[in-house]
Amino acid sequence: VPRLPVCFVKVRSDDPPLVVMLNKMFEGVRAKMSTLHRHRQQVALIVAATPTLRQYEQSSGVRAAFLPYGVSPRFGIHANASMEYTHDLGFTGGWQRFNPRYPMRGQAFSRNNTNRMRERGVRIFAPNHMLKAEEYIRAIATSKLWFATSEVGEHASTRFYEVLFSGRCMLVCNRDLAAYAPLGFVEGKHMAMFGSPQEFEAKVYYYLSHEEERMTMVRNAREFVLSHHMWKHRAAEFVASVRLALANRSLANQRRLRRR
Repeated sequence: VPRLPVCFVKVRSDDPPLVVMLNKMFEGVRAKMSTLHRHRQQVALIVAATPTLRQYEQSSGVRAAFLPYGVSPRFGIHANASMEYTHDLGFTGGWQRFNPRYPMRGQAFSRNNTNRMRERGVRIFAPNHMLKAEEYIRAIATSKLWFATSEVGEHASTRFYEVLFSGRCMLVCNRDLAAYAPLGFVEGKHMAMFGSPQEFEAKVYYYLSHEEERMTMVRNAREFVLSHHMWKHRAAEFVASVRLALANRSLANQRRLRRR
């Protein structure tokens, strides 16, 4: 939160208008919007990874655009590999399972649930430390299923795209349609979803015993991400949003001048 006001310290009134990219909006939202409102004449556009942007526009007085996360091609390097699956279920946020930023994470991936699944033979990969990029990519590629939940503000995190693009691993996530529908992701086609810890556990058992259905979903997900959600798509969307915002700003300035 303290970093945003610093961005405006050296901005002069005759400088080109700014585009402010808001990454993860978990805390200090009101303070951030207040800062943007004070400098709204200097800001042409806000971009953020949450589709619920109306409140940002209302409180900041600045046009906002939805810019989801994307994925790098390197997360698909094992897509066609004949690697052995060493785990049935993977998750790399275990040490933050009860973080309030992630609804339902702690309930679904509780120790009781994971212990019960292990007792039934589910091989779970859940390290208690951050992985290096190469380790993380390989962990996804050697796991049949990957657990994830959306984040506060209807964010589908980078983890979603990374798993969906892997060509090896199927995503099992919470049913948050406000987060996923704007991205085009469809339950049962690109990912499996759950609405309770019990449903999560049931989905794990089901897809581990229905390999053909699992792999059909994996292929669908990879093809969809490849055509819609790579970082190259985000770059093009960003440029288009900025051009539109600048054009609208120019028109608004012309109208103000005519009214004088």
